[in-house]
Formats: sequence, structure tokens, C-alpha cells
Amino acid sequence: MPIVKITSYRVGVAHKGSGGATRYLFLEPASEEAGPGSGGVKIYFEAKSKEVGKIAGDVIVATLPEELFSDMYHIVQTERPVFFMWQVLERRDQLESCGIATVEEPIGEGFRDLSEHSELG
Repeated sequence: MPIVKITSYRVGVAHKGSGGATRYLFLEPASEEAGPGSGGVKIYFEAKSKEVGKIAGDVIVATLPEELFSDMYHIVQTERPVFFMWQVLERRDQLESCGIATVEEPIGEGFRDLSEHSELG
């Protein structure tokens, strides 16, 4: 499963006319990243999403169910480091699945991250 280290993000909410509201996270990769995701990851959260997303050159664009927004936003707000990972279908540009995760964290840390990974470097 490929992964991209994320170092910063942008978050927003927009109205799409008759399509309703959409929330989004734009994830900025670490400068050393290369290949898919090295140009950024754009995640749109909508009420109805038919496909997970696609790889468009060095940018990954995903459309996920809106109920995932709060959890994913919480992870990028509170954890460090954060990684975006994905799997592709047989067609190499279509995403089968994707998600946001951290590295191994110490248990009992609480809401304040005190691990050695908490400092950017």
C-alpha cells in the first residue's frame, strides 16, 4: 500500500449549488515525496460518492462519504506525523481505498501528543 507523509493541510466548506455542501481537506506532502501524491492530496467529503477517487499525475483526488470528515480532520489536527495511504484498482489511476493514519503511538498519551514524533524535523 503506497503512502505519502503529510506535513500541512488546508480545510474548508463550500456550497456546490444544487449539489449541496461539500467539505474538503487538501493535504500537502513532505518535500521529499515523489510520484503519486507528491503534488498534494485533495479529499472532498460529500453525501453521495460513487467512486473513491483517482490519481491525476502527481495529485490524488478522493471523494469520500461526509461522515468520515470529522474523524479525518481530527487526525490531521491532533497527530504528527500523519500519512495518506491508498490502494488502486486494476486500472492504475482509480483508487480502490484510501485513508489517513499515524505511525505507532505510545498508549495512554492523552489528547496532548508527547511522543518523539510530535516535533517536525
